[in-house]
Amino acid sequence: MVGQSYTFSSVIVLFIPHDSLVQQGIVGITFVCTGIIAGLIGTLILTYAPKVNYDVLNRIFMGISVIFLVVLAILIKSDNTLPVVLTLSGVLGIGLLGFQPFACQTLVEMTFPVQESISVNLMMVMGQVFGIIGNFFTTASCNFF
Repeated sequence: MVGQSYTFSSVIVLFIPHDSLVQQGIVGITFVCTGIIAGLIGTLILTYAPKVNYDVLNRIFMGISVIFLVVLAILIKSDNTLPVVLTLSGVLGIGLLGFQPFACQTLVEMTFPVQESISVNLMMVMGQVFGIIGNFFTTASCNFF
C-alpha cells in the first residue's frame, strides 16, 4: 500500500489538465492532509487502545483503498473531474496513508527478533520499489490508451 500511495500521487496528475497546476496542487494537498489526519488518529488508537486487532484494521484500510481506486478508475472519465478526484483523493488519503501505523506495528510484531528499525525501513524501501514499478506501468498504460 505504501507503493500504491506513491503511484496514486504521481499518476493522478495525468488526469487533471496540465494547464491547471493549482488544481493538481489542491488534489495533492487533499490526499496528504487526509492521510496525515488518519495517520494521527491511527497512532492515537495504537497508543491508547488496550488491545487492537491489527489484521482487521489493515484489512479495513486496504479494502477502503481498493474500493475507491476502482471507483476512481470508473469515474475519472466523467465531465466533472475535479470534484470527483478531490473527493476520492481525500478518501484514498485516509485509506492509503492512514493505515501505515497499523502496518508498521504488524510488521514489527511479525518480525520480532529483527530490530524494529530494520523491518520498518525494509518495508519502506519495498514500498518505494513497488511505487517505481507502479509508476512505470500506470504511465505506460495511460500513454498506451
